[in-house]
Amino acid sequence: MYVLLHEQSYYLKEKIAALRVKEDVVGYAKFKWPLLFSRFYEAYRNSGKFYETCRNSGPNLPKNDVIIAVNWTGVYVVDDQEQVLLELSFPEITTVSSQKTNKVFSQTFTLSTVRGEEFTFQSPNAEDIRDLVVYFLEGLKKRSKFVIALQDYKAPGEGSSFLTFQKGDLIVLEDDSTGETVMNSGWCVGRCERTGERGDFPAETVYVLPACSKPPTDILALFSLEGAEHGRKLYPQQVNGTDTREKPHSLAEYALDHFRPPPKRTMSKALTLTSARRGTPEELWRHGREPLKQPLLKKLLTKEELAEEACFAFNAMLKYMGDLPTKRPRVGNEYTDQIFDGPLKHEILRDEIYCQIMKQLTDNRNRLSEERGWELMWLATGLFACSQNLLKEVTLFLRTRRHPISQDSLQRLQKTLRNGQRKYPPHQVEVEAIQHKTTQIFHKVYFPDDTDEAFEVDSSTRAKDFCQNISQRLNLRSSEGFSLFVKIADKVISVPEGDFFFDFVRHLTDWIKKARPSRDGSSLQFTYQVFFMKKLWTNTVPGKDRNADLIFHFHQELPKLLRGYHKCTKEEASRLAALVYRVRFGESKQELQAIPQMLRELVPADLIKIQNATDWKRSIVAAYNQDAGMSPEDAKITFLKIIYRWPTFGSAFFEVKQTTEPNYPEMLLIAINKHGVSLIHPQTKVDCPHSLAIRAKRIFSDHNDLLQYNKKLQHAFMNRGYPKALVCSQIDRAQNSGPTTSTETNIIPLVTTYQPELHKLNNLLKTGFPLLQSSTTTQHIFKEPPKEILVTHPFTRISNWSSGNTYFHMTIGNLVRGSKLLCETSLGYKMDDLLTSYISLMLTNMNKQRGTLRIK
Repeated sequence: MYVLLHEQSYYLKEKIAALRVKEDVVGYAKFKWPLLFSRFYEAYRNSGKFYETCRNSGPNLPKNDVIIAVNWTGVYVVDDQEQVLLELSFPEITTVSSQKTNKVFSQTFTLSTVRGEEFTFQSPNAEDIRDLVVYFLEGLKKRSKFVIALQDYKAPGEGSSFLTFQKGDLIVLEDDSTGETVMNSGWCVGRCERTGERGDFPAETVYVLPACSKPPTDILALFSLEGAEHGRKLYPQQVNGTDTREKPHSLAEYALDHFRPPPKRTMSKALTLTSARRGTPEELWRHGREPLKQPLLKKLLTKEELAEEACFAFNAMLKYMGDLPTKRPRVGNEYTDQIFDGPLKHEILRDEIYCQIMKQLTDNRNRLSEERGWELMWLATGLFACSQNLLKEVTLFLRTRRHPISQDSLQRLQKTLRNGQRKYPPHQVEVEAIQHKTTQIFHKVYFPDDTDEAFEVDSSTRAKDFCQNISQRLNLRSSEGFSLFVKIADKVISVPEGDFFFDFVRHLTDWIKKARPSRDGSSLQFTYQVFFMKKLWTNTVPGKDRNADLIFHFHQELPKLLRGYHKCTKEEASRLAALVYRVRFGESKQELQAIPQMLRELVPADLIKIQNATDWKRSIVAAYNQDAGMSPEDAKITFLKIIYRWPTFGSAFFEVKQTTEPNYPEMLLIAINKHGVSLIHPQTKVDCPHSLAIRAKRIFSDHNDLLQYNKKLQHAFMNRGYPKALVCSQIDRAQNSGPTTSTETNIIPLVTTYQPELHKLNNLLKTGFPLLQSSTTTQHIFKEPPKEILVTHPFTRISNWSSGNTYFHMTIGNLVRGSKLLCETSLGYKMDDLLTSYISLMLTNMNKQRGTLRIK
C-alpha cells in the first residue's frame, strides 16, 4: 500500500526536490496540528484575595493551573491533559498588557477580546507572553489587507471617489495598501465587501484586523456589536473633517470610587445664591491652583511617607505649570525630578501622578498652564505606565483630547507597556525637547573614522535598539560586538545593551555631579558625546564585513599599533606603514619624501629607533611600490588581515602597575581580548645596564652622585624582571673599568651572562635577535626571540574581579587557592566592564550551544 502511494505521489511524478518535500511535510503538519508549533508558558488563572484588586479576569475556566500556548494562529489555554480550555484567534484579541511587580510569581498579563472579555493570568513569563502576542498582532496588522469599519461613513458627494460604508462592514484594501499604510497614513483605498464598491476612505474610521486571510463570519459579526468598540478603537473618530468624538473624558466617575472624599466646608446663612455655588464641595478631579494637603487616591491615605511624597510632587507640578508662583525659574529638570522621582521608586505612586496630571488638564482655562501640563503627560507616558485599573481611564482621556501631544502620548504609553518602565527621571535633553514642542529627539553619534550622523532616540530606546538602528543605517552585517560609549568629563563608559539610553546618560551625569561637586554649591552642567565603536572582537574577521572594516576596525586598530602595543617585526612594520601611507595619500607619491618627518604616524613607537629615518623611508617606499594600484579601502582591509594573525588583534590595552607578582615586572601591559587576559612585558625601549653605567661614568664628576645614580639604575632594571646578580655585575664592571672608548660602549655583556630559564628580557634583545642568530656562539643560548606575552589567562580561569577609582583586582583559579593580581590604574572601570562583557558573551554562547545539543 505504501509502495503504491509512493508511486502515485506528486513528488515522484513531478520529480520534486527532497528539500521541497520536507517543506511540504512541515507545512502540512503546521496547518494540521498548529498547537504543536507553539511556544508554551506555565500560568495560573487569577483567583483568591490577591486578585481582588485586579481587574475582571474574564469568564470562568474549568481549571486554574493552565498552560498558555502561543502560535501563528492565536493564543490557546490548555490543561495538563492537553485539552484546549480556551482558544483566541488573533482577530479576536484587541489588546494585551502585563503588570510587573517585585515578586517574580506575581506578574500578570491580560488579554482583552472584541467580545469585551478580559482574561487575566499570573505567570513568571508575563512580559515574554505579552511581547510575543504583541509581536504577532503588530506583524499581522502590518501585512493585513482586511479592515473593519468602526463607524458609518458617507461620501462627501455623489460621483466622488470616496467609499461609503456602514459600521461593521469588512473592507478589503487594494492597490499597494496594507495595514501598515492604514496605521501610518491618513487615507486608504479599498473595496467594501457588502456593497462591492471601491473608493478612498479616512484611516481613522477603520480598525486593522490582525489577519492574513479573511476572518470567519462569526468573528466579523462581533465588531458590529455595541460595546465591543471601546476595546479595539485605535484612532479618534472623525467623519468628513468633523469631530464626532464624545465629550472629553475626565476622572469624574473614577473619582467616586477611588479618590478621597473632598474636604467639607461650612457656609454662612447670609450667603447669596452665587456665593453658595462657589462654595460647593471641591471636585478633586478638576484643575486647581491650591497645593494638596492629602493625596488624591484614598489608597495612599494610610501611608504617611508616600502621601507626603505625593503632595510634594503635586506642589512641584503646580510650580512647573505656573499655577503656583515661585521665584525659581523653570529651567533644567529640577521640577521634573521632584515630580517623577517618587513614582519611579514606588509603584503605588504612579497612579497618583497620572491622576494629578489628568486633574490639572481637566477644565484648565489657562492656556499656558495647560500646555505645560501636556508636557508633563508626555514625559510621564515615556517613563512608566499606570495600573491596569487606571489604564482604561488614561487611554480614554488621551483618545478624547484634541491636543496634538495627546496621540503621541498614547503611543508612548503603549511603548512603555511593551518595553517596561525607566529607572531615572527624564534627562534634561528630553525635558528641553518637549518644552520646545519637539517630540522627536535626534542625537549625534560619532564614529572612529571621524564621521558622525544623527539618529532618532526616544524615551523607550534601549542601547541594543540604538546599536541596531546605527548598524542598519551604516549597512553593517551585524551589530554584534558593537557598543555605544558615552564620553563625559574624562571618562569614556560603555552603555549596557539592556539599559534605556537616556536612563544611562542620566545616571552617568548624576554620578559625575556627585563625584565632582562645585565649590559654590551651584549645579554643574556636563556635556557629553556619544560614540559607536567595536567593543567585543570575538567573531571579527577582516574582509567579512567591509563597511565595519573601513569605518571601525582599521581606525580602532591603527592607534594601538602606533603606540607599540603589538609585537611586530621590522618587516611587518614597514609593510603596515606603507599601507597606512596608502590609506592617507592613495597613489600620490609626493608625500613619500616627508616619510622621515611622519614616522610617528606610520611606525610603532617602540620600533622607530631600531634603524635611522633613511632606512625606514627606503623600506616603506619599497613596500608601497609593491602594492601599486591598490585602493585606500583595500589597503585598510589588507592592513587588518596582517594584524589579524597576531594573538593581540582586537585587544584593549591597559598600562598598569602590579604589586603582587614578584616574577613579573612592576609595570605591566594588560591586553583583554577574545582569548582572555594577557599580561605583557612593557614595550619601552631601554639600553642595557652596562651601557647606561658607562654613560653615567662619563657624565658625573662627583663620585657620590654616580653611586646614587647606579643604585637607582639597579632598582629600575630589577623592577623590570632582571636578576639582581646580572644587573650588579654589569654595573660593577662599568664602575671598575678604565677610560672608555667608542668600541667599548657597543659591548652587550648581557649576551654572555644570559641564562636560558629567564623568560623576561630587555626589549633591546628582541631587535638584536637576528644578530645573535648569526653567531654560532650564541645560537644555542638564544633559540627563539624573547616573548612579550608573559601569560594569558583564559576567561574560564578567571573566578573574580573588582575595580575602583585607582585599582583593578583579578583572581585567577580557585577563589581560595587561586592567585591574585592587584593593579594600580585609573582605568579599572574599563577593564571591569570589558571583562564582564566578554565573560557574559562567553556564557551566552555556551548556553546556546547547550540548547542546540539538547534539541539535537
